[in-house]
Amino acid sequence: MISELPPSALPPWELLQLADPDLEKVKAYLPNCLVGILSDLSEPQGVIALQEKSPGCWEIENLAVATEHQGKGHARKLLQWAKEKVVAKEGRALRVATGNSSLPALELYESFGMQVLEIDRGYFLRAYQEPIFENGVQCTHRIILGMEW
Repeated sequence: MISELPPSALPPWELLQLADPDLEKVKAYLPNCLVGILSDLSEPQGVIALQEKSPGCWEIENLAVATEHQGKGHARKLLQWAKEKVVAKEGRALRVATGNSSLPALELYESFGMQVLEIDRGYFLRAYQEPIFENGVQCTHRIILGMEW
């Protein structure tokens, strides 16, 4: 089940940091986001945070699924929830940015119908003090994907 996080509720910080290890960056953008939590009765299993960047164009700021729950289709469910929320708010576009080393994420977004729109070369070297490695590859470039309807 996916539910919207009430403004007064404590966000799942550990989950959010799976997608963005810089807690200060997460704390900066999260108050401006619509946050969806996928959970069972005991604990949150996934999270997605959306922000309207311009009229009708929404961006996924954060999407994470707990390690033990990955590979079960939860990320796709969160993406579908996000698209439905954007459509309900009369949005017409959904965007997401991820790293060049996030191969499973790139595959997920493209299989969901998103296309590469832009590559910001060296973004992660400029924006993060600590190097980020995934799948044995250093995360250096930000890849921006999107879809419109």
